[in-house]
Amino acid sequence: MEILEISDQLFKSARANFIAFAEYIYKVSQEIGIEKASILLRETFESIAIYQGLRLRNQSDKSYIDAERALSLIKIIPENLGIEYDVLEISPDNVVVRIDKSPFYDAAKIAGLDAEKFYRDSAITYMETIVQQFNPELHYELVKFNFLEDDYCEEQIILK
Repeated sequence: MEILEISDQLFKSARANFIAFAEYIYKVSQEIGIEKASILLRETFESIAIYQGLRLRNQSDKSYIDAERALSLIKIIPENLGIEYDVLEISPDNVVVRIDKSPFYDAAKIAGLDAEKFYRDSAITYMETIVQQFNPELHYELVKFNFLEDDYCEEQIILK
C-alpha cells in the first residue's frame, strides 16, 4: 500500500471522527451558546494536550527544546491524522509549516460552524498546549488561515 494512500485513509478517518465531534459542538452551542461551547472546546483540547505534550517531552533526549526540536517531536500528530505539511522555514527560533487540508476545517464546514474559530479552539489550542509542555517560551500560532482551493494555511512554532 502506498504511503499517499495510507495518508488519505488516515485523513478520511480523522475527518469522519472530527465531523461527529463538530456536530456535537454545534448542538451544544445551540443549548448553551457558542462562546461557552468554545470555552469548553478549548479547555478539552488543553486537557488532552497537556498529557500528550508531557508524554512527547519524555521521549526527548534533550533537556532544552527549541522550535526545530519541537517540530521533530510533534510531526507525528499531523502524520497520524493524514495531514500533509511542508516546512517553509526552519531554525532553532522559528518553524513555519504550510498545510493544504485539514480534517478540523472540513468537519467545521460540514457541521455549520465557523471553521476558523473551530480550528483555533481545537487544533491550534492543542498544538500550543503541547509545545508549552516542551518549553514555556515556545508558542504555536496560526499565521494564515485559508483552506480554500489553491490556497493554504500557515502555522508556526516560535521561540519568544
